[in-house]
Amino acid sequence: MLGPEQESDGRYCARFVFPTDFIGFQGHFPGNPVLPGICKIQAVMAMCRAVRNEPVILSEVITAKFIAPVTCNQALTVECRETAVNGGNNRITAWFRRDGKPVARIDILVNGGSSGSSE
Repeated sequence: MLGPEQESDGRYCARFVFPTDFIGFQGHFPGNPVLPGICKIQAVMAMCRAVRNEPVILSEVITAKFIAPVTCNQALTVECRETAVNGGNNRITAWFRRDGKPVARIDILVNGGSSGSSE
């Protein structure tokens, strides 16, 4: 992960490249490696932990929309926006792009914390 960098509007962005020998590609799929969706969710969680500098717990995957497959050595830019929701949790909406084109959008709910703006 390169980043994350926090923007003035509260968004945070990072860059990821998963090499050919990344364990997530093993068996998914032999001869045609595709980055598993859970790896994208974990990328968002890693960004959130880095921005907050504290542990974060995934409460729920609200939506996960995979638009295009991601394979080995492809640079992904991930942009996240956090919003505080009822119950002390934060909703994180993450957009994944490759060469400026969308490849995924993920909405998750994480435990509360200091980040996020009020709705």
